[in-house]
Amino acid sequence: HRSHRQLEKNTTMRQQRHLILPLVLASACCFTPIDAGESGFFLQRFFGGKVKNPLQQGHEQYQKGQYQKAVDAYYKSAMENRQNDQAWYHLGLAYLKAKEFDLASNAFQTAINLESKIEYSYQLCLALVQGGHVRPALLKLREVVQEHPKHDMSWTLLGRCYESLGQRGQAKASYLEALNIAPHQGQALFLMERLNNVQPQPLYLGKKNDRVAVFSEPVEKGR
Repeated sequence: HRSHRQLEKNTTMRQQRHLILPLVLASACCFTPIDAGESGFFLQRFFGGKVKNPLQQGHEQYQKGQYQKAVDAYYKSAMENRQNDQAWYHLGLAYLKAKEFDLASNAFQTAINLESKIEYSYQLCLALVQGGHVRPALLKLREVVQEHPKHDMSWTLLGRCYESLGQRGQAKASYLEALNIAPHQGQALFLMERLNNVQPQPLYLGKKNDRVAVFSEPVEKGR
């Protein structure tokens, strides 16, 4: 008899909780304006679970190599807070991995418009280069190295742009600038050695009046 009464009591308590929960959520929504972060905190405290925001979800998917899922999560984060430069920046990185170079460029540019940082500008130029927009990347990189003359990777990328356009002297000067800043930077060392010892064979891509040389496998001098 006692167990039967206890069962009825437990059932009544569960029913009361089911009735109270919608009222709590409704009052929270109607009377207390909350943003996405606060609502996640509220749900986490109420249910005792761990609610991950889209930016965290994007990081996890990116680390797993699930770049399209990372794109979806970062995009959601950017839409929830369009002023979040980090969301746009990481969205650009995910687009780069997914080989969506033009979308990556747009995301990086949005991040730059919100917060001017050297890593944002560098990744924008890298996306332009990988998307085949070498000339715009070169113009942007000239601005970047003027504003951040100690950023060796920007000098290296600038050298790559000059080299792809056949301007070997300018390319060498850019690689030397990078090596003056970071003498052991592997990429600049490799590109400088290649520039001195091989003769690259250009493949021309793009419109007839604005062709861009994208180099194929290099051929050693003397062959």
